[in-house]
Amino acid sequence: MEAHGVVSLWLGHAKSRAAFDAALAAEFARDGDFLGSPFSRGFAVGYYEDATREAVFFETTPKSLRAMLAGSSYADVTVPNFEALPIRLALDDNCVVLLYEIRFTGETRRWHGDGVQLRFEGSVKYER
Repeated sequence: MEAHGVVSLWLGHAKSRAAFDAALAAEFARDGDFLGSPFSRGFAVGYYEDATREAVFFETTPKSLRAMLAGSSYADVTVPNFEALPIRLALDDNCVVLLYEIRFTGETRRWHGDGVQLRFEGSVKYER
């Protein structure tokens, strides 16, 4: 799944910021081994560096994909690339997860956790 210059996108709904944060909170074993987060286990993503993840919870549902991704890293490249995919926002989408250096190829396309629903939307290049 590791892929230089690629970012993968998940969109969805969380009932609260706390529920969204809990879904992304990584757990570690006593010996320091990465056990994952509910999100990473749900999608079988495996280990990723926190520095390669961007996640945003919106109090008010954005009206467009462009609005959801505004302010994210490499937005000048990724927004047009994601807009070229057949992505349709749900009326209640209020959160976004971006994993850089990951081309998600897993079988799980939708995941429901405690107060959070996320779906994989696609992977694109973030470099020109």
